[in-house]
Amino acid sequence: MPRMEGSTTTIMRTIGFLLLAAIVAGTLSCAKPATKSSTNEKQSDAPYTYENDLFSVTIPNGWGVDPSEWEGLNGFKNEVEIVDFNFGDPLDGIVSLHFVKTLLPFDGRNVIEAAEMAKTARALSTDSVELIGEIDSAEVGGYPANILFFAYYVNGDTLIQKQFVTYLQDSHIVAYFNEFFYFQDWVQAQKVGDSIIATVKLKKVVNPLEDEQFFKNALEKGILTHPPRKENLKRAEEIIKEASENSDKEQKTYSIMPALIILFILVCLYLVGKIGYAIGRDKRAKSDYEEADEAIDDALDEEDKKPRNLLMKTLEEIGCQYSVDEDNAIQFKYQGEAFEVHADNDIPYIQIYDYAWTGIKMDDPEADLLKQAVNEANCHSFITTLYIMNEETNNIVLHCCTMILFTHHLPGRKNYLEAVLSAFFTAHGAVKEAFDKLHQAREEKLKNSLTNNSYQC
Repeated sequence: MPRMEGSTTTIMRTIGFLLLAAIVAGTLSCAKPATKSSTNEKQSDAPYTYENDLFSVTIPNGWGVDPSEWEGLNGFKNEVEIVDFNFGDPLDGIVSLHFVKTLLPFDGRNVIEAAEMAKTARALSTDSVELIGEIDSAEVGGYPANILFFAYYVNGDTLIQKQFVTYLQDSHIVAYFNEFFYFQDWVQAQKVGDSIIATVKLKKVVNPLEDEQFFKNALEKGILTHPPRKENLKRAEEIIKEASENSDKEQKTYSIMPALIILFILVCLYLVGKIGYAIGRDKRAKSDYEEADEAIDDALDEEDKKPRNLLMKTLEEIGCQYSVDEDNAIQFKYQGEAFEVHADNDIPYIQIYDYAWTGIKMDDPEADLLKQAVNEANCHSFITTLYIMNEETNNIVLHCCTMILFTHHLPGRKNYLEAVLSAFFTAHGAVKEAFDKLHQAREEKLKNSLTNNSYQC
C-alpha cells in the first residue's frame, strides 16, 4: 500500500480509514436495510436455525435470512439480514433485523467501552440521527450487551434503530444486533425483534484478525471490494478542515476525539505510517462568570429535555395537573379519566396505565363474554387491555396500558401525548363494541335454539 506524504493528506487518509471502519461496524447505516433479491436468501414455512462461524439464530415462520455479505471471521465485511416475508413484501414487515460483526479487534476492558465506541463512530455520520436512550446490563447469547436507541428523521418519519452492542471478551469481537422499526410500532416491533435476538447463541472463537498480517490483508482486500460512501469521505474532509484550522488560535497539540476513536486511528496508523498534527484551541472570549451562567442555562435546558421532566412539562402544557405518589409514579386526570405514568429520565419511553376503568362480577353469566371481548379488542389496538380476577372480592377488573417513545425530538409533542391518551378511550369503546357483538350473537343463538325447540315440540 503506497504511503502519501504530507501531514494533512495523511490525516485525511487516516480519517477515511476511520469512517470506513465505522461503516463496517454497522454504526453509520441510516435507513432500514433494503431487502436483497438473492439466491442466498432462505425462506421457510417452519422455524429453522441459521448458523455461521460466529453465531446461530432461530428464524421464525415465514421469515427469510440473507447471509450473502457474511465473509467469515477473517473477512472484511460480515453482515446478516433477517426480514419478514409474511406480508409479501418484507419492507412491509413491522421490524427487520441486521446483524454485524466489526472488523477491528477491540481490546477494551468491557462492553461499556464498546458502546462508547459505537456512539462516537455514530457522531461522525452525515445522517440526521440522534441517540435517544441507552440501557446497560443486557445480554445476547451469554455475552454482555448494552442497548443503544438511535432515531433517524427521514422524510417526515422517525425510524428507530435498537442496537445491542455485544462484546465477546474472549475473542475481542464486537457484534451489533440491530432492530429497525418506525417509532409508532415501538412496542410490537420490539416484542418481535427481541424474541428473535433472544434465540441468538454466540460461539467462543479465535479471532484471526488479531494477527497483524491477517488484519492487513483483510483491510487491503476490503478497501478494493467495499469502497467507502462518498458522503462519509466528504464528512471526513470537513472534520479534518475543522480540526486543522488554527488561525487566530493558540498552537497546542491535543486530540478533539474521544479516546475510543483514537483506538481506531492507532490501528489505521499501523498501515499508513506515523503522523503528528497540531490543532488549535479557541481563545477565551468570555469571562468565567459568563461561561458559568451559560453552563447553568444549558444544564437546565438539558434537564428539561429528559423524558420524565419533559412529560411533566407537557402535562402542564395540555392543562393536566399532576401529582407524584410514594412510588414516584405520576398521576393525573385527562378528560375525567385517571391515569398513571411510570417514567424515568434515563429511559426514552414511558408506560401509561388506566386502572380499573370497568369490571364485572366473576359469577356474572356474561363474565366470559367480557374476557373474549378483551382478547378481540387487543388484536386491533396498540393499547393493551388486561383483565384481573380478584377471588377475594369476586370481581373481574379491566385495566389498560401502553408503552410509548417520549423524547424531546418528537414533533408536535403535545398533540402526540393527547392522541395517545385519547386512544385509551378508543380502546374502551373497542372492548364495549366487541362485548355488545358477542352478547348479541349469543342472544341470537339462544333465540334460534328456543325456536328450534318449539318446532320440535
